[in-house]
Amino acid sequence: MADTTQVHYLERNDSIYRIAAHHPGAVFDEIYFVHLLENSLALTYSEKKEVIDAIHRLSQYQIDELVKVFLDEREQFKAIMEEESESIIKLYEEAKKNWTLLIEHYETEEQKNIQQEVDHGKLDEIRKALM
Repeated sequence: MADTTQVHYLERNDSIYRIAAHHPGAVFDEIYFVHLLENSLALTYSEKKEVIDAIHRLSQYQIDELVKVFLDEREQFKAIMEEESESIIKLYEEAKKNWTLLIEHYETEEQKNIQQEVDHGKLDEIRKALM
């Protein structure tokens, strides 16, 4: 069962993993990084999107610092979980909803890019046929 859940989780985040895989300035575990980003309760939709869009430009130091921040954030929320459980649950639900929207955004972008490539290919075929 855990394997099925893990496979579903990986498939669900595929479009974001493909973006995260392009990072010439740093070496890191993309799956772990995306997991930390997804589960950040402090970052908004737009802040998470900015991180994803910037991954390919981030240095090793910047990636390492983001990981530290995400881990520190986790510890801070764990420390106040008892007193602030309702607020944390709301933040979690909001983060979950926003992550789904991010996935949808990147899947849509990916589909647009694929369609543009197909369209360019068709145009090239037409140009060749007209020559």
